[in-house]
Amino acid sequence: MTLDYLHSTKAGNPGDVVKHALLVELLARLPFAGIGPTRPVVYFETHAGPATHLLEPGGEWTEGLGALTLGGSSAHYARLMSGVAAGLVSGGVPLRPYPGSSLLAWTVLRERELPAHVILCELNPAVCLELENAWAGLGADPKGAPACACRGGCGDAAADVRAADGYRELTQALRDPIEPPGFVLLDPPAFEAVAVQHALQQCDRARVPALAWLPVVASPGETPPEVDGLVAWCEDTGYPVLRAAWPRPGRDDRCTRGCLCLGASLDARLWRAAVKAVQTLGLPAGWQLTSDNPTA
Repeated sequence: MTLDYLHSTKAGNPGDVVKHALLVELLARLPFAGIGPTRPVVYFETHAGPATHLLEPGGEWTEGLGALTLGGSSAHYARLMSGVAAGLVSGGVPLRPYPGSSLLAWTVLRERELPAHVILCELNPAVCLELENAWAGLGADPKGAPACACRGGCGDAAADVRAADGYRELTQALRDPIEPPGFVLLDPPAFEAVAVQHALQQCDRARVPALAWLPVVASPGETPPEVDGLVAWCEDTGYPVLRAAWPRPGRDDRCTRGCLCLGASLDARLWRAAVKAVQTLGLPAGWQLTSDNPTA
């Protein structure tokens, strides 16, 4: 990830809503066959970012989480975020932190009473330190689910934080004959189409479920050619893709106006069910969520 990416101002934005909601739905539905006390679910992130974020006054969460109407939604994300959303009072004063993707993923796996080993790759040393501190002591589940039983043991830490390039680490992890990843999240801060395509193909060949999220930066009314190119690639390869777009009132510059979520090695029915749940979120007027090649 780039060192100047400001998670504190972007946390909870529309892209986070789409990414986190789809991630949670997929993890809540995946079968994870053969998982037990001695074989945990290995959850792998290539671009981790902080475990939690304090939602700052005036941050982009006002256009994302703060603009949702969560009541009546069937999405797991709506339930997990209800307390956070309730703490966002008028004037933008945050009362509760917003969880990052790794913490949301771990929460869902623990709710399913699945032992989980979390591998988080991150290039920013300060974020690595935050991750290590935030995850310390998360190896035990208050519901009594088995603690992490990964090879070599994780002690009291539920996550293996690696100050390394996530793509390179993923290539190595997929070759692990004992504990390969059980789910991969690719979450680069920029539209890294070629790297993401390669990583998805690697996961697909290894039959490892994966979700990739890419931000779409554009001017008003523009669809960048690289976006159309990546969607066409998904159609050719049979990978499912969720396209999301949202308005940016008062902004005429190039900025993040949408995102793409791509899947690999995911059952078509599972993907459709997850997308359908995300679409039940009370999205603000002007948001568009469409799933292409849903039968892939």
